[in-house]
Amino acid sequence: GCSVTAVAGGRPRHTTMSLTPTSGMVSGTRTGDLDPEIALYLLEHRGYSIEALRSALDERSGLAGIAGGRHDVRDLLTAAERPDHDARLALEIFFNSAAMAIAACATTLEEWRHLVFTGGIGENSESARQQIAQRLLSLRGVDRKRGQRSATDAEDSVAELVASGVDVAVVPADEQRVLDRLTRELLWPAT
Repeated sequence: GCSVTAVAGGRPRHTTMSLTPTSGMVSGTRTGDLDPEIALYLLEHRGYSIEALRSALDERSGLAGIAGGRHDVRDLLTAAERPDHDARLALEIFFNSAAMAIAACATTLEEWRHLVFTGGIGENSESARQQIAQRLLSLRGVDRKRGQRSATDAEDSVAELVASGVDVAVVPADEQRVLDRLTRELLWPAT
């Protein structure tokens, strides 16, 4: 899954996730935000069971649903270099979803000074970071013509975002370590 969180003073202000990580931005296999009527339509008119609907929303949607089961951004970036419409569309939707989520989170902050990429895609895909940064430039007053860059362009949008006053960092995720620390704090609180 993928998510965005706005943080101020070390505390979250807003996150794209809700009850589950299915909501929020589009991810590898999850839908992201979805019109509730779509789920009702699938139940009422397409004969989906609750279990089949849950599987479709969590395991066969997002990038996988758009790109014929492919959900690894590295594979989609490679495929997008060829005339692969599904790969290009999946990436365009993903990058737009990430940028929109970041923009929404930024509105909950008094000022937007840092952008941290983490997790599998955020840590490992320079191209994804560039594409997301390109979509955020207008928020910083940088005049960019939309639609002129493809999903595989290597222009340095991250540097332009940094020049506009946003510190951009890539931080490796260590979810197991955080879960371990939180569990220990819960089970053995400091006295």
